[in-house]
Amino acid sequence: MRARPVLVVDDAAVDRRQGTLSLEVLTGDAYAVMGPLGAMHSDLLRLLAVDGDIAKGQGRVFHAGRVVLVEPECSDGRLTPQRLIQPLGAERGLQVLQGLGLVGLEKLKVSSLVGWDRAACDLAAGLAERPDVLLVAGCLLDRLDPWQLPAVLSLFDDLRAEGLALLVETARPDIAEALEGLIVFSLDGPVFAGLVEELLESEEDLEFRVETDDRSAAAQLAGAFAVRVEQTAEGIRFSAPGGQEQAARLLAQGCGTIRAVAVRRPTLSECLLGLVEPVPGS
Repeated sequence: MRARPVLVVDDAAVDRRQGTLSLEVLTGDAYAVMGPLGAMHSDLLRLLAVDGDIAKGQGRVFHAGRVVLVEPECSDGRLTPQRLIQPLGAERGLQVLQGLGLVGLEKLKVSSLVGWDRAACDLAAGLAERPDVLLVAGCLLDRLDPWQLPAVLSLFDDLRAEGLALLVETARPDIAEALEGLIVFSLDGPVFAGLVEELLESEEDLEFRVETDDRSAAAQLAGAFAVRVEQTAEGIRFSAPGGQEQAARLLAQGCGTIRAVAVRRPTLSECLLGLVEPVPGS
């Protein structure tokens, strides 16, 4: 299937004092939308559900397909999960019920379900509208049964292969990595929009750790390789830009009583904290 634009965001912002977001979402794309409390990324995600000029903010949103917003408790509590997914037909409906972990609960009223089962019903209600773009607000995926989450992500992968695009608000880096795309907000507006892998690769401050019982090796390493040496609760930590090259030199040339060298790339959590400072008190 050839990718085509289904949602275009042009210089959009909830507050005119914030930076703006411009983005073209193609069929099959999936973005995690992340940011600290107060960054207004939840509000912007909700505004993307409306085609046209953004009221009280700035910018414009263009829909080239059906855009559906789901958020906590958006599903009709009077219905059952089976009734929610009825528009999808028997085969697709069963696929959704299985993927969301609702098999066995399909004849219960949604209002009788709580916690992660209710969150799964909210997702089912959105998918039942056969969207081209599903906007998931309120960190709805974060509320799911963690044991069911892999099946939910697998369901989304299958639907993405058929063209569904996703924008998912989440506070979980593991969900962001699974979705592959990432939009990050600070209190001043968006600071990153792209692939998770692009953000990870942009981080140059690789870290390598050296195992040794000899503290004098610290001074020797600092002089020979210009590394940064820190005493931590875990022991002595050596780090430097270009960690891969530094580790290769250590292994090739040897240095004192060093027993092992391990290179570690920054995690997505660390990259996110590097982009956006934590909000005090959040």
